[in-house]
Amino acid sequence: MASLVALSPICIPEEEAILRDQEEREQLERNIRNRDATTTKKRRHQLSLPKPKPSLRFVHQVWVRD
Repeated sequence: MASLVALSPICIPEEEAILRDQEEREQLERNIRNRDATTTKKRRHQLSLPKPKPSLRFVHQVWVRD
Protein backbone atom coordinates (compact mmCIF):
# COMPACT_ATOMS: atom_id res chain seq x y z
CA MET A 1 0.00 0.00 0.00
CA ALA A 2 1.44 3.34 -1.04
CA SER A 3 1.85 6.11 1.46
CA LEU A 4 -0.58 9.02 1.17
CA VAL A 5 2.28 11.44 1.53
CA ALA A 6 3.96 10.01 -1.54
CA LEU A 7 0.73 10.30 -3.56
CA SER A 8 -0.28 13.79 -2.47
CA PRO A 9 0.84 16.67 -4.67
CA ILE A 10 3.45 19.04 -3.36
CA CYS A 11 1.76 22.14 -1.98
CA ILE A 12 3.21 25.56 -2.47
CA PRO A 13 2.80 28.11 0.34
CA GLU A 14 -0.16 29.83 -1.37
CA GLU A 15 -2.01 26.53 -1.73
CA GLU A 16 -1.28 25.68 1.90
CA ALA A 17 -2.69 29.04 2.95
CA ILE A 18 -5.80 28.46 0.84
CA LEU A 19 -6.31 24.98 2.32
CA ARG A 20 -5.78 26.31 5.85
CA ASP A 21 -8.29 29.13 5.20
CA GLN A 22 -10.83 26.62 3.87
CA GLU A 23 -10.42 24.42 6.93
CA GLU A 24 -10.78 27.41 9.25
CA ARG A 25 -13.90 28.56 7.40
CA GLU A 26 -15.42 25.08 7.63
CA GLN A 27 -14.68 24.98 11.36
CA LEU A 28 -16.26 28.41 11.84
CA GLU A 29 -19.35 27.28 9.94
CA ARG A 30 -19.61 24.17 12.14
CA ASN A 31 -19.27 26.33 15.26
CA ILE A 32 -21.96 28.72 14.02
CA ARG A 33 -24.34 25.84 13.22
CA ASN A 34 -23.75 24.35 16.68
CA ARG A 35 -24.32 27.73 18.36
CA ASP A 36 -27.50 28.28 16.36
CA ALA A 37 -28.77 24.81 17.22
CA THR A 38 -28.10 25.41 20.90
CA THR A 39 -29.86 28.79 20.79
CA THR A 40 -32.86 27.21 19.06
CA LYS A 41 -33.09 24.51 21.74
CA LYS A 42 -32.96 27.14 24.49
CA ARG A 43 -35.67 29.22 22.81
CA ARG A 44 -37.89 26.18 22.38
CA HIS A 45 -37.46 25.40 26.06
CA GLN A 46 -38.27 28.98 27.04
CA LEU A 47 -41.38 28.96 24.86
CA SER A 48 -42.57 25.74 26.43
CA LEU A 49 -42.35 27.10 29.98
CA PRO A 50 -45.69 28.03 31.51
CA LYS A 51 -46.43 31.73 31.56
CA PRO A 52 -46.52 33.27 35.03
CA LYS A 53 -49.95 33.88 36.51
CA PRO A 54 -51.00 37.48 36.95
CA SER A 55 -50.85 38.65 40.51
CA LEU A 56 -54.04 39.09 42.51
CA ARG A 57 -53.29 42.80 42.71
CA PHE A 58 -53.10 43.05 38.93
CA VAL A 59 -56.31 41.07 38.47
CA HIS A 60 -58.06 43.28 41.00
CA GLN A 61 -56.87 46.45 39.23
CA VAL A 62 -58.15 45.16 35.91
CA TRP A 63 -61.55 44.25 37.36
CA VAL A 64 -61.90 47.51 39.26
CA ARG A 65 -61.06 49.59 36.18
CA ASP A 66 -63.67 47.88 34.02
